[in-house]
Amino acid sequence: MKVATSEQMRNIDREAVELYGMPSIVLMENAGIAVSSHIADTVSDGGKVCIICGKGNNGGDGFTAARHLFKRNIKIVVYLAGDEDRLKGDALINYNIIKKMGLNIKHVISDDDILNLIDDVRDSNIVVDALLGTGLKGNVSEIYARIIDIINEHGQNVMSVDMPSGVDSDTGAILGKGVMADSTITLALPKAGLYIYPGAEYAGKVFIEDISIPESLIEKQDLHINILSASDIKKMFKRRNPDSNKGTYGRAFIAAGSKDMAGAAIMCIKSALRCGAGIVEAGVPKCIQDIVAPMAMEAIIRGIDEEEGHMAKCSIESILKYLNSSTGYAIGPGLTAKNDMAELLKAIISRAKVPGVIDADGLNILAQDIKMLYNAKSAIIVTPHPGEAARLLGKTVKEIQSNRIGWAKRLSEEYGVVAVLKGANTIISSPDGEVFINTTGNPGMAKGGAGDILTGMIVSFLAQGFSPIDAAKCGVYLHGLSGDMASERLGEYGMKAGDIIDFIPDAIKSVSV
Repeated sequence: MKVATSEQMRNIDREAVELYGMPSIVLMENAGIAVSSHIADTVSDGGKVCIICGKGNNGGDGFTAARHLFKRNIKIVVYLAGDEDRLKGDALINYNIIKKMGLNIKHVISDDDILNLIDDVRDSNIVVDALLGTGLKGNVSEIYARIIDIINEHGQNVMSVDMPSGVDSDTGAILGKGVMADSTITLALPKAGLYIYPGAEYAGKVFIEDISIPESLIEKQDLHINILSASDIKKMFKRRNPDSNKGTYGRAFIAAGSKDMAGAAIMCIKSALRCGAGIVEAGVPKCIQDIVAPMAMEAIIRGIDEEEGHMAKCSIESILKYLNSSTGYAIGPGLTAKNDMAELLKAIISRAKVPGVIDADGLNILAQDIKMLYNAKSAIIVTPHPGEAARLLGKTVKEIQSNRIGWAKRLSEEYGVVAVLKGANTIISSPDGEVFINTTGNPGMAKGGAGDILTGMIVSFLAQGFSPIDAAKCGVYLHGLSGDMASERLGEYGMKAGDIIDFIPDAIKSVSV
């Protein structure tokens, strides 16, 4: 599903008017009908609806919705933030219509108006936020901030039109204050800020409503942001050929583990086994070989020469031999970031003949000299959490989180990698500029080891011949879905990272043919 930025949505609206001859007031009419239908389906008999409008087109959508609700004999009170003299265009037309129809219209200008608004918000079964929409760039002004506080404090069931007011539609950032909606009715196309935290939390349940913009117009736009869905993942899984063998489904090689981090290697290996690779092979330091092998007995576990409990520099050639005999590799989980590990990572990046995944300590090593990616001979997927991304890009975690799509794109495009920026609603970005927002997963997955499992899943799909971007998409979506299944069965508090592995087969089964 394609996602539009605020600028792209403005262009789509403009071209609908200028190229297709659709009057803008018709688009507003369709928006108002869609919003009023949601409200009418939700409000109880005899219930009251309070619609709070701004002076722009978002407010115009609210006025239009109010008219349609009034015709259904639903009790309505409409508030306009500010004076009607500031209205213009289609919003003014629709405001004048409801005024002449005799709707109960009030204004928010003085302190007395604020008190009246509090009373009406408290008394309403549904409060509709039609204040600001997608156009806001700076922090909300004082009067809007006060109104937002009232909605959040006193609103029972809050519906936002297009975007929760105060939430940046492109980044999900909160611009001073933001409406905490129970649901958002977004128009024509979803906006990225509805799916990126903290905006995703403010949006509540998102409904996408058609307002009759021609599909051909949307298709011609340069839209590069997408929401991952089950249908996207399902089409990547083909029915397996009865006349096949383990070699048909690839060989994944995993370089992982150290004296104190055998568990990271085990979870990565076990998750790779669960995702369908024909052969899973792992190189681990010899000191943990006897620990890892019984825990992943379907895998081939190679003992790698070690030094003080981690892979030794002298093991580079043997690791490369195993790696280049595979169809996809992963490096990093539990590896440690000792100084001589940098030589191992540089050798792998520059000499690997197959695509790979770099995670965990592999990323910590990479952050010491990220330019080594310029020497890559094969495709690479990096899977940083926000802290690792900050180290890779020389930024703060706060900066990364303030524009997750932007920084994921920067990492992909500048260094030629597929970037998986982990976190709530993980962002996946490819070097060609395509971005995917994942919506599976839950807070119960925020536990040590979950990232190692994701790496194992991605490398398994990579080894089976999935393209790097598809391997990342499948791994991320199914990792989150497995976590959702584990949470449903065990609860977010009680589930542990290893439980995600147990639900991988069910997750894959739910989306495969």
